Amino acid sequence: MTTAPTVPARRTRPRAGTGSGLPGWIFVPAVVGGVFIVLPLVAMLARVQWSSFFELIASESSIAALWLSLKTSTASTVLCVLLGTPMALVLARASFPGLRLARSLVLLPLVLPPVVGGIALIYT
Repeated sequence: MTTAPTVPARRTRPRAGTGSGLPGWIFVPAVVGGVFIVLPLVAMLARVQWSSFFELIASESSIAALWLSLKTSTASTVLCVLLGTPMALVLARASFPGLRLARSLVLLPLVLPPVVGGIALIYT
């Protein structure tokens, strides 16, 4: 009894997306976006006067700015946990008339420019 010779399986090269299944061209705009994130950070690091860094950080205005940032971030985190989590549960699991409108209103600040959101908060 003879068997037919087996043909080795053809090996295919992975696409340019390093095995992710993404086309290679998609990495070009992704790298450009990464440059837009990294470049301002590099520019800030290059402009800092490192010899006087610690005295600048310890100045009264820097400490006041740090405390203001800590207070506002703590307040916003508490509000997000206390109000945002229940709202997210209601929007995700409940069904009521106007649900689509409510979801749209919740997502509205994400698409508005920050200046518009700031003016709305000031008026509120």
